[in-house]
Amino acid sequence: MWLVLHAPPPESSQSRSTQPGAPLFSRPWTGEEARALATYISFSPFLFQAIATMRDTGLLRNVYDNRRRGVTVAEAAQASGVSEYGVKILRDLGRSIGLFFDRPDERFSAAHLAHFLLDDELTRVNFEFTQHFAWSGLDRLREALVTETPAGLGEFGDWPTLYPAIPTLPKEAREAWYAFDHFYSDSAFLAALDAVFADPPRELLDIGGNTGRFARQCLARNADVRLVVQDLPEQLALAREGFREAGWVDRFTLHPTDALDTSQPFHQGADAAWMSQFLCCFSPEQIVSILERTRDALAPGGRIFVLETFWDRQHHPSADYALHATSLYFACFANGNSRMYGAVDFVELVAQAGLTVVAQQDGLGEAHTLLTLSA
Repeated sequence: MWLVLHAPPPESSQSRSTQPGAPLFSRPWTGEEARALATYISFSPFLFQAIATMRDTGLLRNVYDNRRRGVTVAEAAQASGVSEYGVKILRDLGRSIGLFFDRPDERFSAAHLAHFLLDDELTRVNFEFTQHFAWSGLDRLREALVTETPAGLGEFGDWPTLYPAIPTLPKEAREAWYAFDHFYSDSAFLAALDAVFADPPRELLDIGGNTGRFARQCLARNADVRLVVQDLPEQLALAREGFREAGWVDRFTLHPTDALDTSQPFHQGADAAWMSQFLCCFSPEQIVSILERTRDALAPGGRIFVLETFWDRQHHPSADYALHATSLYFACFANGNSRMYGAVDFVELVAQAGLTVVAQQDGLGEAHTLLTLSA
């Protein structure tokens, strides 16, 4: 088995609670161990595509479902449609990372790792996002980092940024992107709703409302609140359909706005504003500008709720790693100048916008922090 999969187990959340942002593989490596990790990294694209093949053909599912008795190469080939030659080399690679292990009578079985690759929702969302959305454009990452432009987005057409392009993406890429985006935010919405409606706003401005998922939950939660969803026209067209299907035609307003165009006014007069996984989509200078314009658009005493995934507020090393990897997605596909921020840096931007953090709630959903801001 590759050494990298034998890294020491993560510390408990209690012991790591004072050390957010610790590396995934944090102990000192010997030269031999470091070389083994380097070899693993060198061949990691082959491993990813091998796992994708095993998942997509049903080979991994067949082996895992029959893990108690094991399967033969011939049985796995018949169940998956992969040739016996193909099953053998996939089995051999799987054994080298601890995915498969040998049993008597020339059978082999799947280890617990297969469960997470097949049935863990977080892993599935991340895997399919990489497979169906990001894979084909990642080879342009260097260009993106040199030019600070989303060079990988060229795989999907001639777009200056990702967000207007989302409704036009190929079906698999679009579904994988929405699943990735919604999985993380949805996990934190319930706790966030408690904070937003602790002092219920009369009118809530949802900036970057996307397809309106959070807005619809607000309308279901509070019968009196009125929602204003502000986003690009392409995204609002999808939100409109969702509101109509839910029967909330009279309780929402759509406000088409490009947040990067400072000549386009924000909706005025709401009691509170909400931004979920929105500000991470912009550069520091753009974040300050958006926060300033949001502050100026609200009624006196208005509050701003910001839901984000800050890499330095995580208590599991794999979360740190995933968020840093997601920064490369922003660089290569989204706009070329945004990232997953640390809370320390983000709070500095809040101060530059003339706002104060009056409440901070960590640990919402999979990885989120909710900031409540006021002028």
